[in-house]
Amino acid sequence: MSATALTHQWTAPARTRAFLNAIAIGIPLAISAGAVAWRLAGIGAAIATIAIGLTLSLLIVLRMAARFDQDWLIRTLDARRPDMEDSAALLFADDATLGPLQRLQQARLTARIDADTPDRLAPDWHRRSIALTAIVALIIIALALLWPRPGQGPPTLAPASEGVAAAPGIPRLVAQNLRILPPAYTGLPVRDSQSLDARVPHGSRLEWTLRFDPQARVPRLLMLGGQPLALRRDGADWIASRTADAAFLYRVDPAAGRGPTPPLHRIDTIPDAPPQVKAIRPKANLTMISPDQRNWSPTFTATDDYGVAASARLRITLAIGEGENVTFTEREIAVSGSGPARNRRFAPRLDFGALGFGPGSDMVVQLVVRDNRSPAPQEARSPSLILRWPSAQQPDGSGLEGMVNTVLPAYFRSQRQIIIDAEALLKQKSRLSADRYLARSASIGTDQQILRGRYSQFLGGEESAQPQLPTADAETHHDGDGHDHGPPRQPAPGFGVAEDVLADYGHPHDDSPASSLDPETRAILKKRRR
Repeated sequence: MSATALTHQWTAPARTRAFLNAIAIGIPLAISAGAVAWRLAGIGAAIATIAIGLTLSLLIVLRMAARFDQDWLIRTLDARRPDMEDSAALLFADDATLGPLQRLQQARLTARIDADTPDRLAPDWHRRSIALTAIVALIIIALALLWPRPGQGPPTLAPASEGVAAAPGIPRLVAQNLRILPPAYTGLPVRDSQSLDARVPHGSRLEWTLRFDPQARVPRLLMLGGQPLALRRDGADWIASRTADAAFLYRVDPAAGRGPTPPLHRIDTIPDAPPQVKAIRPKANLTMISPDQRNWSPTFTATDDYGVAASARLRITLAIGEGENVTFTEREIAVSGSGPARNRRFAPRLDFGALGFGPGSDMVVQLVVRDNRSPAPQEARSPSLILRWPSAQQPDGSGLEGMVNTVLPAYFRSQRQIIIDAEALLKQKSRLSADRYLARSASIGTDQQILRGRYSQFLGGEESAQPQLPTADAETHHDGDGHDHGPPRQPAPGFGVAEDVLADYGHPHDDSPASSLDPETRAILKKRRR
């Protein structure tokens, strides 16, 4: 047997025994430390503490196991095995370096070593240390579980300050405490307030502990504009509780209306604000694709007063084609955020090939996030970001065409976006109320009207506006106003026809050169519209 194999065979039991001893001592200590961290800082801190404790135990085990090497084996064999004759080192020596007598001694030791087993060299169990560690860990865990957290256990009452004069035989409030238990999703701790006025998160549970002198019989909390809240007796104290689902005013009535009127106290509720979503990159809503770009990573940030959910939904709409031959596909993918719960960052990486995004297409993305409110989490959506990949046949344009390509997107939403919004609204119709559906339909209609009016202006047509009386044109056009009115027109036979009214009271403005745009310009713009 080689020296390496012999070393591994005789040191393996010792390494295993050392590993088990260290783990038996380290695990209870790590768990007890985790219990303390849980009581002080919550389950997250407990998990982190246990993980750190186990990691330290493992490092200690590895360092201890490194001691059981060939030198340790030689020393141990010489100390525990008299038959080794203090020559155990010959078992691992190279035959080429040994003399005849040394080779003879090596052969004898090799024959003798198999008379015993490697388990005999393993260190003893650390029974006392293991038992002591277990007992200490159990005591620490018990104390951590039974020790009251802040806001738990019997409250400490503070002297009352109602400002009510004492009356013989009439109970009055002498000590008080208001315990506030915020909803679990807020992550806020339970707290005690010595005052009966407080500002609390919406949905918090309130617990009053009151003491009267002399002892009251049927004390109540009188809610202004609501039903009285009865108190139940617990020894010398009186206790009541309710949920703060809205702000309210109340009085502590210890004597069922007898005696002076107690002062009003106020509970204000802090509503849970919906999350806020912003687009960090890119800054502009419309972005053109850059050469050789194969993916896109829009970046969003979501903030909330009590925390945003770790995952969000990215809504991706692809508009493929141009003009009237546009097809739309919509999908949603899950996106994981990074950073603290109250300020998460979402940066999805969108691969063009996987999404089917190519030339002549628009990619519209919108991030949908939720907060941690339970039940009924609140939802918020980011602004829509558009990535445009122009068609290879589409010219860049210059002059007036360049002006149209640059200016128009800054003034109105594209017809493509209006179609996207309309299709999305139709899909959500069954889940929306009638008023909400009507409001969103009207909003899309307004966008369409603005778009139509803007195109009409750039194409030299009429804008949607209140019709002018025929006399308005007559009043603003007269001899000497610089216009060529031509010869007097004869009255037309048809009454009320638009052409006849124009012929009678005015002159056309769509005839060159009086039109707003010349024919060449209109032709360019009409070509762009197609």
